[in-house]
Amino acid sequence: MGTTTDPDALPLLKDRAENDDESDVRKVAAQELARGWKDDPDILLALEDRAGNDKNEAVRQAAVQGLAEGWHIGLQTLPWLKDHAANDDNWIVRQVAVEALASKWGSDPDTLPLLKDRAVKDPHEAVRQATVNHLEHRSSIRETRLPVERGD
Repeated sequence: MGTTTDPDALPLLKDRAENDDESDVRKVAAQELARGWKDDPDILLALEDRAGNDKNEAVRQAAVQGLAEGWHIGLQTLPWLKDHAANDDNWIVRQVAVEALASKWGSDPDTLPLLKDRAVKDPHEAVRQATVNHLEHRSSIRETRLPVERGD
């Protein structure tokens, strides 16, 4: 599954991602949708729906990861990830969103203040730690760059 050459796979995966009783099936279906149909705007909406509305955190996490990896240049994805990094009820989803923001949108002017906020204010230790790690990595990259010559 997950290939655009199988016309029957897409409707089946969309249905299973939303309607299967088993969370493991919904999770795998969301992962396959993200992997196989990155150019389909309907899949973007389906993954956003799963990430925001599925009752199982593993399904929501898989959908957020799929969005971050597959649609990292999409204009809709950045504000959506920022919202989930700051406001999602589940710490795993917030952590995945923070990691996606740090790795894919580090140059966005609003990302650094959000990351700093999550490093201090997120209620879960794992989210704060992941954010600090990304900020530390970002800082070490800046320090290893050659200094700009000054015109003194």
